[in-house]
Formats: sequence, structure tokens, C-alpha cells
Amino acid sequence: MSELFERWLKAHHEASDKMDYFMLGAILAICAYLAQTNAYAKLGLNQQTFLLGTLLIFGLSAFFGFRRIESGLHVVKHNGDYIQCLEVKDKEGARACFHLMNEASVKTGVFYRLRNYTLVLGFVCFLVSKVAGQYLI
Repeated sequence: MSELFERWLKAHHEASDKMDYFMLGAILAICAYLAQTNAYAKLGLNQQTFLLGTLLIFGLSAFFGFRRIESGLHVVKHNGDYIQCLEVKDKEGARACFHLMNEASVKTGVFYRLRNYTLVLGFVCFLVSKVAGQYLI
């Protein structure tokens, strides 16, 4: 691998990690804001119940954000194990580590999409609950 590619790859991973941490922090800040500012009442067909649902959706987004970071750490761990197996010429171990690394990588992508979808869904639900609460309910 060229030195330029290795520097690019390292910069890409660092930027991706920073983005994940930023997104998780922003989602947790949204959860804290909603938990403090929303008035909650008995569950039913009312605006407060919809706002509680919105908070739960954002909480689910935070959960997926945590799982994405965790999966990314598993990818790095399995990649290190894979490289170590290659150095000692353990082909079976390398194959197993490569398989585990690919599985963790797929999970990372799944959690990325789930985090983003629930983040958008939470935003839409928040807007709908604020508008519908004023006009429909």
C-alpha cells in the first residue's frame, strides 16, 4: 500500500469516528432537551404522548449510534487479529478473522443507516406532534 493511501485511510477513519461521536452527542443533547422541555401527561391520544414517543425514537437513535461505535471497534479489533494471523502465517485463523471483520463491518453499516433513519423519523415525528397538537388534537 502506498504511503499516500495509508494517510488517506487513516484520515478517513479519524473523520468517520469524529462524525459518529458528534452525531451521538447531538442525539443525546436532543434527548436531554426533549426530556427537560416537554410536558408529560397520562398516556392517551394527546400531544404529550406523541412527544414522549418522539423522545423514545430519539433514544432509539442514540442506541443505534452507540452500537455503530461498538461495531466499528470490533472491526478494528478483528482487523488487528487478521494482520497478526497473516504475520504468523495462520491461514485458517486469518480466514476466520477476516470473516468476523466482514460481519462487524456489515453491522456497522446497518447501525449507521438505522441511526440516521431513526434520527430523521424522530425529527419528523417531533414536527408532526407539535403541529398536530396545535390543530388536530
